[in-house]
This record gives sequence, structure tokens and C-alpha cells, in this order.
Amino acid sequence: MSNSANRFYCCNGGLWFDDGNGEPQRISDAFAVAGVARDDSGNPHYILDHNGQHFALPWEDVGERSGWRIMRRYVRRMPTNKRSQERLAEYLQTCDISAQWRLTDTAGWHGNSYILPNGECLGGDARIFFQQPAPRYNDFAAHGTLDDWRRQIGRYLAGNSRLCLLVGAAFAAPLLKLFNIEGGILHLYGKSSGGKSTAQRVALSVWGHGRDAGHSWNATGLALTNAAASRNDGLLSLDEIGEDSRLAVETCAYAIANGRARLQGAKEGGNRPELRFRVLAISSGEMSLPAHFSKNGREMMAGQMVRCPSIPHLLEQHHDFPDFRSFAEHLNHAAITVYGSAGRAFITRITSDYPENVKAAQKAFEAVLGELHANYSMTAQHARSARLFAVCAAGLMLASDWNISGIDRETARRGVVQCFADWYENQPREDYEDEQIRRLLEYFMQRHADSPRFAYWDSRHTAPDHAGYCRYSAQELGRFPDEQQEYWIIPPVFEDEIYSGRDIRKVCEILLAIGWLQHGEGRNIKRKRRGHGRFYVVRGACPPEPPENDNDPKQGNPHPEN
Repeated sequence: MSNSANRFYCCNGGLWFDDGNGEPQRISDAFAVAGVARDDSGNPHYILDHNGQHFALPWEDVGERSGWRIMRRYVRRMPTNKRSQERLAEYLQTCDISAQWRLTDTAGWHGNSYILPNGECLGGDARIFFQQPAPRYNDFAAHGTLDDWRRQIGRYLAGNSRLCLLVGAAFAAPLLKLFNIEGGILHLYGKSSGGKSTAQRVALSVWGHGRDAGHSWNATGLALTNAAASRNDGLLSLDEIGEDSRLAVETCAYAIANGRARLQGAKEGGNRPELRFRVLAISSGEMSLPAHFSKNGREMMAGQMVRCPSIPHLLEQHHDFPDFRSFAEHLNHAAITVYGSAGRAFITRITSDYPENVKAAQKAFEAVLGELHANYSMTAQHARSARLFAVCAAGLMLASDWNISGIDRETARRGVVQCFADWYENQPREDYEDEQIRRLLEYFMQRHADSPRFAYWDSRHTAPDHAGYCRYSAQELGRFPDEQQEYWIIPPVFEDEIYSGRDIRKVCEILLAIGWLQHGEGRNIKRKRRGHGRFYVVRGACPPEPPENDNDPKQGNPHPEN
């Protein structure tokens, strides 16, 4: 490529300068200026090509040490003397550039092009340069053919609902942005060595290496959010939750599902740019996420629970294998030998007729979501979680329609819907926040109702961690059913210990409605005890029993006909 003065030319493996006054001077190894691009902040860059490898050079770094450092990473022989460096800068600045590129450091969708975490661009505009931050995610390469994947992995999804769900999540992850759906975490829980990790590896094999493309919960919060950002518009797999990963789960689960990392301050003042992403994550552990939080003295908020549904794990069929162990061994081996082809075929099909195929995906999503709403009585929180299951079903159904998944459309739908049914069976039939309010008081009363924290009514002595009074004396307690016993709780314990950070008015409304909290005099919620101030009065150590429902699916039957 030459400039306007025609003094530079590339031949014999080098860039040469010839001003016509002597022998041509070799400047550097040969490279071409492929085009110009602007990053997400609007800063211009040269896109350079050396032996087929593209790299970006900011305009502002041309002629500077920072620019030479960038070029030396890719171009072996570079000028060392100042005069040659000046001529190289002149060459770059006078090139006739017509090709316009797009420059980004974010994986996922860019228009109708999709970039994998390893920088591979699928479909759409070929002139997108992915300036990937270190490290490079080479585990998202492909190995083996799509037919190999269908034969060794895909066909075994049939009859195994959890495999359908997680593989559906792998196909569904790129659909989140197309449907404008927030991300989330699908968490499988169950006994150790039950095949949960196998299911995750099978899902990972859609896009890359079935083991190495995953990530660990046992990491810092920053590492986890960076891993999520690197897989934007894609699948994030987080392996078995252990004791060492407790803090990471509690601090990062909501951030990963919500798609926002915690704000961090910058050394020069202010804050660093906010890290945003959209991922569909799959996770596993021996207990559900709410149980994990509760074990460590924390409570999942309603917003966390709707984005992070926990599904009991099981393998239902081992097909032509003698047992589940040999079945899992086959899948584990297959996931690290044939991988990456299914996801590429899926994106290629979407981008081949982008508008129509996006419409087809949307139609499948709405059909499954409508089915779930028709068969189940849902709160607003149930409905939010149902969207995650529906998009997983849509992804797997599309992959089936396009002969990618290895199973038929109806088998795909039935498998994911079964997972929703099994999840729904374990959910409260009312608002999550209402259920949490009852449960927090229940946990407190279970721990302390019979402890010295509650002094007897006529006692003159209280414990250092005094919580209130029990209405009846020790001799009287046996004369009354548990639900008639009254516990008078002092406001600091009720408001700051049991319900810290919650709207106390809302708390009281919920507890009054079920008859657990007793109303005070007049419009007062608290009741007055002469000489002791006002108390929140709870009737009984356990909440009233909820009314029984029938087997009508609209009232919560977990297994309607599929």
C-alpha cells in the first residue's frame, strides 16, 4: 500500500522507503493497513494486518513509545533508530484508507454479528475487530463435527429433562438480548456425584471445551464478574459450590444475574466505567441457593430468587448404557472431545436470515411462556422466573427445528417444561417477600421462643440479650395450646434484629393478615404493657398453617399434562 508521495512500498517481506535519492531503505517487516475503526468511546484506531493477523493501533499512539510497544507484539522486526521510526509514523499517517471497521472489546452481539469469547466472529459484518483483553479464551474453539456432537451428546438429551434445560440454556444465552430479557442463574442442586457437573459439561460443549470453558465459584468477586463480562450474550458455567466459595456466591450471584459488576473507584479519582453484561449462567451445588444463603445466616431477597431459580437435579434415563455411571462417563468424555460445533451452527442459522429467524425464536418463546401461564397459578415473581425457563425451551426447540440438537422439537419442549414443573413444586404459592417475612419470624421463634431471651411474664430478671416476655408462667404453659401462647417482643429486636432493613409497616401488614401478629389498642400495631412500654405481640411460636389447596393446576398442581 502506498501513500500520496509513493515513497513507501511493500515487497520481499518488508516495508521499504524510497525517496529516489539512493538505495531503498528497509523500515520494518511487511504489514498492511486494513482499515480504520473507532472503539466504543469513539477513539480512532488503525486496523493493521501482519501475515493474516489483525491488530489495532490507536491513532494517538502513532510515533509514541506506547505505539511501538503495541506493534512489536505482532511485527517481529521494527525500526530502532529515530529516523526510521519517524518514517514509519509518516507511512501510517499518509496511507489512503477507505475500509471502515468496527472495534470492540465486548463479546456477544454487534448488529447481526456474534463474537465468541475467543474473538471469533460469526455471521453478519466481517469487518468487526475484537480487541480482546487478556487472557485469550482458546477453550471456545471447535473440535469435531456437528454430526459427531449430535451422535455422541445431543441424542442423549431425550428423556433427561435436566440435560434439556442446561443445553437449552446454552442455545438460549444469545437469545436474551434479542428478546430483551435479563440474564439469570439456573442452579442444579442435589447429592454429590449425582451428575450435576456432567450436565454442566454437556451444556458447555455447545460452545467450547466441556471442562475448560467453565469457571469456578471459588474466585474473587472481581474475577467472577470479569468472567461473566467476557461471556457477554453467552453461557457462563460455574462449578460446584463449596465452603471456599461461600462468600463469592453471596456477593456475586445477584450481580451476575443482574448483569452489573460492583462499582469500583479509580486511582485518579471518581469511578471506573461500570462493567455491564448479559449472561445466562448455570451452576450446581448440594443445596439450593436459598438454603445455601440461609445456612450462612443470610437471606436471599425476592429479586435474587426470581433471577436464580434452583432446580432439584436428577438423571432419568441412561439409554443404552448399563447404568448411570457409565452414561455419565460417556458424556464427560464426549464433552471434551467433540465440542463447539453446535453453537456455531446455531448462530450461523440465526444470522443466515436474521429478521425471520429472530421472529421464529420469539414465537417459540411466547408459545412456551403462554403454556406455563395457562397451566400454573403464578405470582409476579413466578412469572419472572418462568421467562428464564421459556427462553431455554425456545433455544432448544429452535436447535431441534434446525437439526442441531439431536432431538425433536416436542421432546425439547417437554424436557424444559418438566424442569419448570419440578421447580414450581418447591416454590411458595404466594409472594416471595411475603413468604420471607413469615419465615424470618419463624426462624427467630424456633431459635429463641423457649430460650432465656424471653422472660416469663412475672419475672423480675431478664437476660443480657433480652428479647421480650412470654405471656404465661412456667406452670401455666402446659395448660394452653402452643398457638395461644403470647410472646411480647421488644421493638429493637423486632425492627432491628429480625427485620433489619425491611419496611416494618409492610411486615406488620403481612403478619396481621395471617393472624400471627396481634393488633394493639385502637390504630396502634404495638400493644402496651404497663410499666414496660409497647411491644409487638406474637401469638404462638409457629405461624398459622396455610390453607390446603386442591389438585387443580391453577392452584399449584406441579405436574399438569405435558
